[in-house]
Amino acid sequence: MNKNTEKDMLFGMGEIRPALRNVSEPTVLKWYREYEKFPMRKLGGQWVSSRTKLQEWWEKFVTGQISSKKH
Repeated sequence: MNKNTEKDMLFGMGEIRPALRNVSEPTVLKWYREYEKFPMRKLGGQWVSSRTKLQEWWEKFVTGQISSKKH
């Protein structure tokens, strides 16, 4: 893993929530359940994500470009 990739990786809700404008943990988990392409997963008991992917998702979400939810 190169240094840029390491900087982009977020570990745990304490790092993930600020990338989403500090929405609450229950909201982050709700989005994870409801939106199929929400860029977060659990590895070894810890939530992980990419700052870049979360920011891309956030921009699409707030501009109404994300509408398909999990069934």
